[in-house]
Amino acid sequence: MTEGKDYRKQYHLKQMELNSLLEITESINNNLPEAALYKIYDFTIRANLNIDKYAFFVFENEWDAKVSYGTSIDLKDFGSLPAKLMELQEISMITDVKAPFDQFKVAIPILHKSKLLAVVLATGSDANQTDLNTIFLQAISNLIIVAIENKRLARRQLQEEAIRKELEIAKNVQNFLFPDTLPDGVRLKVEASYLPHHSVGGDYYDYIPINKNQFMVCIADVSGKGIPAALMMSNFQASLHTMLRHTSNLTEIIEALNYQIFESSKGESFITFFAAIYDHELNTMVYVNAGHNPPV
Repeated sequence: MTEGKDYRKQYHLKQMELNSLLEITESINNNLPEAALYKIYDFTIRANLNIDKYAFFVFENEWDAKVSYGTSIDLKDFGSLPAKLMELQEISMITDVKAPFDQFKVAIPILHKSKLLAVVLATGSDANQTDLNTIFLQAISNLIIVAIENKRLARRQLQEEAIRKELEIAKNVQNFLFPDTLPDGVRLKVEASYLPHHSVGGDYYDYIPINKNQFMVCIADVSGKGIPAALMMSNFQASLHTMLRHTSNLTEIIEALNYQIFESSKGESFITFFAAIYDHELNTMVYVNAGHNPPV
């Protein structure tokens, strides 16, 4: 009769474990957020396992108690794990640790290729911890961690793809800043070479004919990188070309550009700029350097 009761008890436990695994798997497949997965994990552990208290520590740049139950203090505010628990490679009894970790009896590592991702600290409801199913606890914890790691990986991939697209857009914007062709004749020959330190920046150089006798050459650099820098320099280039259609007075041009940049960036960004206007007829060059590195 006792043997029959034991079989029924074990069958009931196995059925609860299977139901728990199915519930968590369904939650993962429904793409629930991390917070919801931790709540389901907590409910499953407390409802189906003989646990008096437990804490689930996960490593995300630092150790953090994601879920805990029955503990004497809130472990989320406590901080990191003891050093000996950060080196776990197998299920172990907990000894020689200071409070508040001395309230736990068993430490269960969650590993991926020997890399410790999480640790479950638990105390069973019986004194000898014989009713604590550590293998199932490890399996269900591993399932949750794998799901959350996959979510993080997917987020990183989306972020990297967004950055890649941003850099591609900024690169295209920047390419439009440079002149398509440069003069290569007997009277005038201009050569330019651009070797960016970063993949995309707010660098700019130009050759701009003003009239049959005058032309401008200029170089500029905007603080910052990426799309904001490229867009700011694009706006700067358009303004410069527009002003040169009305005046070739460098003082007026610089003052107008300075005002425009300050107003549009609210003083949070700046552009260094060197520009020179050469006159073939007078054989003169007038130039201005607005904070740029010495061009010669």
